[in-house]
Amino acid sequence: MIIFRPALKPTLFVICATLLCIYLALWQKDRAVWKENLLSNMTQKWREHPSLLPIISLRLKGDKDAVMGNKNTLNLMQRDELSLVTVTGYFLQYPLFYRTANHPQFGQGYEVIAPFRATEGVIPVVMGIIPADKKQSYLPPDKPMTLTGALRLPETDNGSDVRPRDLVAQVPFNFYYKTFKSELLPNYITATQHNHFGAFPVSKNTDEFLENIPNNHITYMWTWLFFAGTLWAVYIVWHYQNARFKIRD
Repeated sequence: MIIFRPALKPTLFVICATLLCIYLALWQKDRAVWKENLLSNMTQKWREHPSLLPIISLRLKGDKDAVMGNKNTLNLMQRDELSLVTVTGYFLQYPLFYRTANHPQFGQGYEVIAPFRATEGVIPVVMGIIPADKKQSYLPPDKPMTLTGALRLPETDNGSDVRPRDLVAQVPFNFYYKTFKSELLPNYITATQHNHFGAFPVSKNTDEFLENIPNNHITYMWTWLFFAGTLWAVYIVWHYQNARFKIRD
């Protein structure tokens, strides 16, 4: 015979916490499906031949709302994000931006962001990672070139970007707009397929970029379910220790 006298407060807490864990687990499952579709879509786009910059980007060149990540404007450009594009022009030597990054070959370094003056306008390019000791001496190549990479959108202006953090780079569009104004395109390019560093490590190519986008949401789902199970185990043990749960022959 089982004798069980559940305490009110612990019972309410465990039920509420379990419902929350189940909700978060289901949310992570939905995120996993969404991420799989996203990666599949990116892979399909990158198998296609690189195209020119989309018309919508050219129309919004120099548009401050678009450059600063106005959410309504980003919705118009969403269809073209992560498409493989090609631009022709040359890198500008100023202004360069750096953000800390780790590289598997030499450890800590800096990812370089440089403005690229293309035929269509000026577009920031996330070029790749250089060693930390090269930061002071590094300059982008100044020769004309054709650049291929993944087309990206700026962050939303209100900081509530719905895209995962690993798809949103901290590109300083505000500073670029002050410098280039009507010439600045409302996109940036990353995962370039060319080596811009000479003896330095090559930039990320598209395959490496895909590998760097984690999809651990199924693991997170099982983690939340494990938390829920652990709560119930603690709940039963607590009732047993307080003589509220007994099993008698």
